Amino acid sequence: MAPLISLGKRRRLDEDDVWFLGFEFQHRRLHDKFRRLKGSVIGRLLRANGIDIVIVSTIAIVQMICDFATPILLQQLLQAMQDMSSGKRPAMTYALVTLVLRVVAAQSQVLNLWFGRRCYERSRGEMIMMVYEKALSRKNIFEPQSEQKDEGAANGELLEEDTDDEVEIPKRRKLCGIFFRRRQTTKKQAKSAASMGKIFNLLRGDVYEVAQRFWEVDSLIDKPLGLVIAIVLVWKLFGPSCFLGILAILVAQALNAVITRTLLRWERVRRLATDARLQITSQFVEALRHLRWYGWQDHWYRLVMDARQSELNLRIITNLWSILIRFVNTFASGVFPVAALYAYTLLAGHPLRIDIIFPALQLFTMLETRLRDIPGLITVLINASIAVERIEDFMAEPNKETPTTDPDHSSPIQLQHCSYAWPGRVVPVLSDINLRISEGLTVVSGKVGAGKTALLQALLGELDRIGGSAEIPNEMVGYCAQTPWLQSMSIRDNILFSSPYDEQRYQKVLDACALLPDLENFEHGDLSFVGENGIGLSGGQKARVALARALYSTARILLLDDPISALDHNTAETVVRKCFTGPLMQDRVVVLVTHRTSLVSPIADQIVHIEDGRATIHGKQAVSMDSAADEDVQSHLAKTAEAQSEIQGALREAAASTPTKFIEEEHRAEWGVQARVYWNYIRAGRYRWWISLVFILAIYRLTSVGQSWFLKEWGEAYNQILLAFSHFTPEGRYSAG
Repeated sequence: MAPLISLGKRRRLDEDDVWFLGFEFQHRRLHDKFRRLKGSVIGRLLRANGIDIVIVSTIAIVQMICDFATPILLQQLLQAMQDMSSGKRPAMTYALVTLVLRVVAAQSQVLNLWFGRRCYERSRGEMIMMVYEKALSRKNIFEPQSEQKDEGAANGELLEEDTDDEVEIPKRRKLCGIFFRRRQTTKKQAKSAASMGKIFNLLRGDVYEVAQRFWEVDSLIDKPLGLVIAIVLVWKLFGPSCFLGILAILVAQALNAVITRTLLRWERVRRLATDARLQITSQFVEALRHLRWYGWQDHWYRLVMDARQSELNLRIITNLWSILIRFVNTFASGVFPVAALYAYTLLAGHPLRIDIIFPALQLFTMLETRLRDIPGLITVLINASIAVERIEDFMAEPNKETPTTDPDHSSPIQLQHCSYAWPGRVVPVLSDINLRISEGLTVVSGKVGAGKTALLQALLGELDRIGGSAEIPNEMVGYCAQTPWLQSMSIRDNILFSSPYDEQRYQKVLDACALLPDLENFEHGDLSFVGENGIGLSGGQKARVALARALYSTARILLLDDPISALDHNTAETVVRKCFTGPLMQDRVVVLVTHRTSLVSPIADQIVHIEDGRATIHGKQAVSMDSAADEDVQSHLAKTAEAQSEIQGALREAAASTPTKFIEEEHRAEWGVQARVYWNYIRAGRYRWWISLVFILAIYRLTSVGQSWFLKEWGEAYNQILLAFSHFTPEGRYSAG
C-alpha cells in the first residue's frame, strides 16, 4: 500500500493505479473451483476455505496460550521477587519467558490478520459469484393463485416471504408498520421469487455478514474457550471462593439465552423490512423520469420514506435488544470480581497479597473483555445464521430447464402436446402445443395477452412444462426482449456484447437494422455512449440496437419478441426487407413475435397463431394465400410512404441536435476531507447527544480506572498492615528497627 499512498500524495488516484488482485483472490478462478463443490452453502464454504480456517484456528490457539500464560508467569515473577533467597535468576527467567511469549503473541496477531483477511476475501468472492450465477439461471416463481396473500409492500407493509415453519409473529403494528390483525401462526407457503431488492440485500448485506465470520474465526475460538480458561485460572487462584462470581456469570448467560431468542425473531422481521425498502427504492430510481413526467414523485417519495421509517424502527428495536444483552454481560463481568474478592477476603478470611491481586487483575480484565465481546459475537452469529438461511432459500429456487438435446446445427425445435404454466402456478398458460420450428422464419401472432411472449419464455426454459415432450437444442440463443435492455456503454459495445469485432459482419448488421442513418447524426457515431439503459436513444433506436445485438451474435436460434413494434412503417419495412431476408438470417431458426403480420407474412415459412393459450399453425401455402389477401393493405400503406418519409426527415433533423453525452461523469472530490464535512456530520447528530456521549464515555473510563486503582490499593494495604505489625515486639513495644 505504501507506493499507492505515496502516489496519492502527489496526484489524484485513478482506477488504473490500482493493481490486479493476486491469482488466489481472482473471482473467476475461485468460482470455477467453488461451483464444482456439492452440498449446502456453509458446507461448500468450509471445504473451499478449510486450509485457511485450520491455519487461523491454530494461530488463535497459540495466541490464546500466550495470553493466558502471562498472568501465571506474573504470579511466579512476583513470588520470586518477594523471596530473593534463590537470587535474581528465577525472576529474570520468568521475565524473559514473558517477553518471548508477548513477541510470539504479537507475531501471531499479524499472521492471523493476513490469513483471516484472505479467508474473508475468498469466501466473499465465492458467495458473490454464486449469487450472480443463481440470479441468471433461476426461474421467476409466482405463488399459486389459490394461495396468494395480499401484498402491501407499496403501502408500507412487508411480504412474509421468508417466514419459517410455525414462526409466531407478534403484534408490531405501532412500532414497525407491519400490520397484523391478531397474533397468528403462519405456515410456510410456496415462496415467491426473490425480488430485486432481496437480491441486492443478499449481495450487499447477507454475503458480507457470512464472509465476515470467516475473518473472525479466531473470535469464535478465543471468546468462548478463553472465557472457560479464564474462569478455571481464577478458580485455581482463589479456590472455591470464586463460586459466587461464576454463579453470577451463569445467571447472566441464562438470561441472555432468553433475550437472544427474542432478538432472533425481531432480526428476521428486520431483514424483510430491508428487502422491502431496497425493492421500493430501486423501483423509484428506475422509474424516476416517468414519475416526474406524471407528477407522482411525491407519492412515491412518501412510500420510500415509509419503508425507510419502518426499517429504522425495527433497527431501533433490534439495537435495544442487543444493548440489553451487552448490559447483562457487562454487569456480570463487573459483579464477578467483586463477588470473588468478597468471598476470598471476608468469607474465607484470606489476605489479598500482591502476588494474588496483580495476576487476578489481568485475569479479570481478560474475563471482562470476553464477557463484553460475547454479546457482540452472539449478535453477529444470529445475523450470520439468518443470512445463511436467506442465501440457502435463494439458492433453493428452481433453475430454468436445461435442454437435454445435444447441440446440432440442423436439429429443429419440436414440441409435442406440451402444456406450460408460470413457475409456481398450476393453471397452464399454454395448452397442448404441437409445434415444429425448423430453419427459416416462424411468425407468432395473436391478441394481447394470448400467450405469445409465454411461448418464447417456454422455449427459453423459463416456464414449467406440466405435460408433453419437448426437444430443444442445448445451444446458445439470441434473444431480443419486448422491452429493450441496453448497457451504459457505447452503441458498438452494446451490439458486440463481448463478441469479437468483425468489421464486415458488423457493417452488415448496422445496415440490416437501419442504424446507419441514425449513427450519422451522432458526432462519435457508434462510439457514442447511450446512457443508463439507452436513455439517450429513442424507443425505435433502442429496439433496433437490441435487434442488432441478437443479429450480430453467432447463435443459430433467434427469439425476437416484437422488435419492430416501436418502428415507423418505412423503417419497419426496411428492417424486414434487409434483416429477415438478408444473408445474416441464412441457416438460422428465427421465431418472431409481432402484431404487424402484414409486413412479414410474405417472407414467413410458417405462422403460429396463439389464441387462449392454444396454437394454430399455418404452413407455407396458407401464408401465401394470406399474403395475397393483404395486397390491398400493402397498397394502402404504400400511399402513406411519402408522408412517413417527410416525418422521418423531420425526425432526423431533430436527432441532429441530440447531445453526444447522455451521462455526466461523477464528481470526485480531491485531496483531504474538508473540515465542514466533519462539522456537518457533528451537527446532524445534534449537540446534546454528542455532549451526552462524551460525558458517558468519560464516566465509563473513570470507573474502569477506578476499579483497578481500588484493587491495587486494597492489595497494598495488607502489606502496609503487615509491615506495621512487624515493628512491634512480642511484648507489645514498638521497635524502630
